[in-house]
Amino acid sequence: MTTDMSPQPPVPELWQALDEAAHGCAPPSFPHERIMRRSRSIARRRRWAAATLGAALLVPVGIEIAALSEPTASHSVTSTDPTPAH
Repeated sequence: MTTDMSPQPPVPELWQALDEAAHGCAPPSFPHERIMRRSRSIARRRRWAAATLGAALLVPVGIEIAALSEPTASHSVTSTDPTPAH
């Protein structure tokens, strides 16, 4: 008795059974949702860090500009008119 060992493609029913078995036990090969959630989290953290750093750097500059633009208060009044006030 001889056994035929030549390679032959499996029948469609076998392909379907193998696909169902593999689909049920194999995790997805590309975790798209987890990757997208992580990337959104990283982007959000970077935006907050940039905004915080920008505010921390701009507030002292704004205070300095406000301090420089304040008018100086002068309590002495000088007049060029030599006539005395009555």
